[in-house]
Amino acid sequence: MTYSKHDLFSDYAESQLLSYQEAPKVRLKMVGRKEFLEFEVTGSYTIKDGLGNILVENLDSNLRWRAQVDAFTPPTNQYILFVVEVLTKVEANKITDSLKRKGYDAWHRHFGYQIHFKDGNVFENFRYRVFIGPLPNKQDARGIQTKLLGNYRSQIIKVPYRKARGFLEIADIKINNSFRGGGYIRLQPNEDDCTITVLGIYNNGESMPYTFHHSIEFHIADDGRLFMVGELDVDEYVLGVVTAIYDPEYPEEFLKASIVAFHSMVISNLGMIHINEPYDFCRTEHCMEFEWRESVDSKLKKMLKVVKGQFLWKGDIICDARQHPLCGGHTEHINLIMNRNKVHAVSGRFDIEDKNDEELPKNLSNEKKAEKWIRSRPKVLCNFRDNKVVGDFKRYRSGFRWTVEYPRQQIEELIKQKTEEYIGTIFDIIPLFRGGSGRLLEVEVLGSHKNILLMGEQDIRNTLSETVLPSSFFQIEVELGVDGTPSNFIFTGAGRGHGVGMCQAGAIAIALGGYDFMKILNHYFGNVELVSKYPASTIASH
Repeated sequence: MTYSKHDLFSDYAESQLLSYQEAPKVRLKMVGRKEFLEFEVTGSYTIKDGLGNILVENLDSNLRWRAQVDAFTPPTNQYILFVVEVLTKVEANKITDSLKRKGYDAWHRHFGYQIHFKDGNVFENFRYRVFIGPLPNKQDARGIQTKLLGNYRSQIIKVPYRKARGFLEIADIKINNSFRGGGYIRLQPNEDDCTITVLGIYNNGESMPYTFHHSIEFHIADDGRLFMVGELDVDEYVLGVVTAIYDPEYPEEFLKASIVAFHSMVISNLGMIHINEPYDFCRTEHCMEFEWRESVDSKLKKMLKVVKGQFLWKGDIICDARQHPLCGGHTEHINLIMNRNKVHAVSGRFDIEDKNDEELPKNLSNEKKAEKWIRSRPKVLCNFRDNKVVGDFKRYRSGFRWTVEYPRQQIEELIKQKTEEYIGTIFDIIPLFRGGSGRLLEVEVLGSHKNILLMGEQDIRNTLSETVLPSSFFQIEVELGVDGTPSNFIFTGAGRGHGVGMCQAGAIAIALGGYDFMKILNHYFGNVELVSKYPASTIASH
């Protein structure tokens, strides 16, 4: 059984066309896969569930409460293809109609948000995405994905036609009061000064409390455990993201550039990344790490104040100002990694100051040149050792070049688990297509039972690793056993992260060399303008 595309997003359609008054909120998946969570409140809260029921209109209690799943039915999944993202409805209609004429069940949806100001003005940030499906299994999705190559580098997305269902319960730990709700439970403050402190949240290797000033929600995960979504002000979220990478030795101009870029990336992508989930961002490498401290370092606090509420404009849209730890020598075009058209797109470039360096290879998409580049240590900005960058910078001194090794049987099991396809004995992994930075965007896995294509930087990094490979800029060496079949696969690569936008290590290098933060931002994102379109609200430091 499959649902039509009209039913596919019915559960969360409202969350994909978001509307805010004055300043947007970030919905962050703060906790995942817990048996229970405990919390305390100050002030009055309304408690609602996912079925539209008001469970409590005025919860005002000094007790400690516990949330847990009370009953659970697992999800049943199907697949869609995310074909491309464009900026206008006209272009989305054109692509959709073209795909329909070729026999595909194509459609498009509107993503993004509006901000409504008190003076009546409205700020809009919308994009359109074209999809094909739903499709009953990953093999069918992969078959269509292969046929679209040459025109579109589509992505396979797992979506439920029946989500994880069940009931949740919150009760005070003395079991004097309890409330039961279906789907999810939302706690919404009735006054501005209300707070919810959730206990036992993972933070920098420890279990700690975090205090929320807006609504939180408890949801049922696919395995029947609990996950929690919290709403944060944009500046509060950016503070947590910057805290995760912060070190007092970082140059001030790098910090300002990084904060502005994070701010811009966040408001550019609200409602657009986790398109089938009740949150905007997660706390993994898929999005951005998020951490907090008991107090904010004075230097970081100063930088946050200097660039408060500022973000980047590129052309006539908010700049999707992505950043990553270490490019390895060349950043990548955002349209190749993030599956969108090239209008106002952030372009890849060698991580150097002199664009006319004649010693640079002309084309890292060439296999031999990419391999030579990976095996070398060019004096690009993010090569701290050979550039003699002074300072500790531990986070950025590893990963410029790296090696990961897996035995053949482990790679076979990973591929079976993550692609849901059995390929038999793996013979080889063949690079088929690299982007301008040398990052692999398409590989073919050769097996005794069947061959499969892996497409997209994220799919390749996730499938060929227990967790995720440092980057998709790598070459593959196969060691043969005594019987002539592969025994080990050795991945030798460059850089950490997706490679789009600002290389943090390179930005540190040029900040140390005297670049101010706007010169750094223009270096990595092209011609951008610094603007502040709305009054960002900032919560006091934690």
